[in-house]
Amino acid sequence: MSPRKVEISPHVHFVPVEGDYVLMDFKKGLYLGLDPVASTIWRSLVEHGDMERAAKDVCQDYDVTYETALADIERWVAELETRGLLRLPEPRETGVTLFDEGDLR
Repeated sequence: MSPRKVEISPHVHFVPVEGDYVLMDFKKGLYLGLDPVASTIWRSLVEHGDMERAAKDVCQDYDVTYETALADIERWVAELETRGLLRLPEPRETGVTLFDEGDLR
């Protein structure tokens, strides 16, 4: 499975405040304070841009299964994408063409 990539929207700024993060969307005037778990996820997404890596990072710091962490991260990312704080980039072309079985005859 390919990594689930995420990009931070360019108009979103974030700062650490007392160990957690605050997100600011200057375009919409939105301010969002993150709790410790969300801050762990955000930090990982900023550093790696990968939801699967973020799930692994959450599992290292908290008592949660990988599957649960990933499902929660996917839901949260979808919410942030709806608010315009994150983007899910289109998958890149791999240069590999897949054929149906009938195409090979």
